[in-house]
Amino acid sequence: MNHPRPTPPQPFMTGFSLVELALVLIVAALLAGSLMTAARGQRDQTARQQTQQQLVDAQEALLGFFLAQGRFPCPMPPGQGGVAREMPEGGGDCLAWSGYLPGTTLGLGPTDEAGYVLDAWGQRLHYQVSSVAIGAQSHGFTTANGLRSNWASLAAPPAPDLWVCPGADTCSTTTALTREGLVVVFSTGANGETPRGADETANLDGDNRLVSHPPTPADHPQGAFDDQLLWLSPVILYSRLTAAGRLP
Repeated sequence: MNHPRPTPPQPFMTGFSLVELALVLIVAALLAGSLMTAARGQRDQTARQQTQQQLVDAQEALLGFFLAQGRFPCPMPPGQGGVAREMPEGGGDCLAWSGYLPGTTLGLGPTDEAGYVLDAWGQRLHYQVSSVAIGAQSHGFTTANGLRSNWASLAAPPAPDLWVCPGADTCSTTTALTREGLVVVFSTGANGETPRGADETANLDGDNRLVSHPPTPADHPQGAFDDQLLWLSPVILYSRLTAAGRLP
């Protein structure tokens, strides 16, 4: 008598359910987002480091210019067009005291086609210089030998008048980071000349009070901020001039 052969067991088929597949996609999206955020943060950090070095280089160029010319260059005023030179050439009574760093005058780079010095985001570097008189000399720091010619007659070293504060709403004699800035060079960061809050607005309004503090997000009370500033103390200038035999 023949017995039927038993049917071999069928292999158990496995696979992802729709729920499991959805979970995998969610996890993958989260990982991708985290990687993109980390990469963007690294790019921003690198750009800030590069820009900080550019500001240091600009400050050194301004000091070198003063040692050679006996004055600081005037800024390139906003909205003028043309090549990024100081205005007026030769200094004196500047056409504007707050404007762009005159890259062509200073021989700095990298620049755009018009000679404006660019930061790591491709934005133009800004520059502001003190307009105070030195003794009888108006606009002493931008007039050739205005400082040296009047030094002997001064009762005390001249005090420039640029303020740098920790916030637009916290700018007083007790809170200011400096009240005697000679020049300020600064970057407006990734957003360029579109201020996103009171602190960034303060750096573009052309007065003698500027703001510097670490970056803040959009939900900060004063708004987003990513400007980078570097100012020059008169002590550094007077020390360099004395060491070079230009003072007294």
